[in-house]
Amino acid sequence: MALYDALYVREGSEAFDLAILHREDFKIYYEAWGSKSGDLAYVIDSGEKLLGAAWGRCFCESDQSHGFVDENTPELTIAIDASIRGKSWGTRLLNKLINGYRTLSFSQVSLSVDQQNRVIRLYESLGFEIVSEQETAFTMLKLL
Repeated sequence: MALYDALYVREGSEAFDLAILHREDFKIYYEAWGSKSGDLAYVIDSGEKLLGAAWGRCFCESDQSHGFVDENTPELTIAIDASIRGKSWGTRLLNKLINGYRTLSFSQVSLSVDQQNRVIRLYESLGFEIVSEQETAFTMLKLL
């Protein structure tokens, strides 16, 4: 469900149908979790509810993701429950994930973000830079 929560819905648009998670371009984010290079995740759990998750995975050329850079660059995804947004939890969770990849000796991480999403400012403050532009999204990269 965290993947669904990570999907950005543009203002004035309807939420995505849950069935979107069964599309091939979304399944690559969770199928066979733990078996692929770069699989790493951290969560914030209240004991009653998952409040946040940040995870990453490396993709290959044949199953490239939305923020694909190359096969040695994990793509990050983050989802934060509305109840804790704006309280630095997302920043802390993302920093923990970035540091996890640094510890694993990865040289860079990437992510994909909708061009209208205000979180771009957060990513830029953490050192991510836009490296490519798609129709509605940016691919951002951070060197470790």
